[in-house]
Amino acid sequence: MASVKTITPTGTTSAATAASAVAPAMAGPKWLADVAPQAILAKPGDRVWALAPTGAGDGAAFNIAEIDSVQGQMVTLASLARGTAGLGLVRDDKAAKRAGIPGGLLAPAAAVDGSKIKTDDFIIAMIPGGRTTVGHVTSVANKLANFKFANGEKVDDEKAQYAAPLGKGIAPFAYVAVKSGTGYKEGLVAAVVDDKVFAIDETGAVLEAPKADVKPLDLQWKERKTGDKVTVFDASGSSEAVIDKMSVAKWIFLVKVGTASKRVPFYAVFDKI
Repeated sequence: MASVKTITPTGTTSAATAASAVAPAMAGPKWLADVAPQAILAKPGDRVWALAPTGAGDGAAFNIAEIDSVQGQMVTLASLARGTAGLGLVRDDKAAKRAGIPGGLLAPAAAVDGSKIKTDDFIIAMIPGGRTTVGHVTSVANKLANFKFANGEKVDDEKAQYAAPLGKGIAPFAYVAVKSGTGYKEGLVAAVVDDKVFAIDETGAVLEAPKADVKPLDLQWKERKTGDKVTVFDASGSSEAVIDKMSVAKWIFLVKVGTASKRVPFYAVFDKI
């Protein structure tokens, strides 16, 4: 059985990038070239979820961008940043555009306003720093979803103009376990193109694997007891662990892996995989 291809970030976008710069289409990492061609249904000005390289290395980000232009079965993306009010997203013309992004790595970005997202839903949304994570909606007001998310050792509050419901199975916006050697790594699915799954882990590494090497994960936001046996994930993969205590009820757990202790968020703790 084939194992996952893990592409670990080795570069970052330079702060000195010129405003008009466009990343060359042929400079992308190998996983970008592995995406089968698909028709582009979006048009310039549309906002989409996109899995795209973040710089000169193999690193990637799965977040919301704006289509700048379409070239056949590829697009050039413009980055988005928070507006002056700190809430809505606006086009960031100071950031380098990213060219050569295949249509298969794009999904429409639905605004919270007019969507079916409601209080107590779990969503996939962007957080400061251009990262994407799972959050729990506390309210929906003024065209924004207010949500909480695990951030290191604490739980923070954030607002989202765009969000997607947490996915299920092996599908975009779902968390999955991807076979890696004798174990598994956890990733958030960005795209499924034919038989290939493209997911991204917490470090920005792309996990590429055939569907046969991917398992769906059932995220559970619940209290756990001291002594409960669980499987946990971190950047190195999966480990068998025991719950020591809840660091933040339902959100963050202190677990023991062998004799070592560490804190992990709820979306990286499972009864079994």
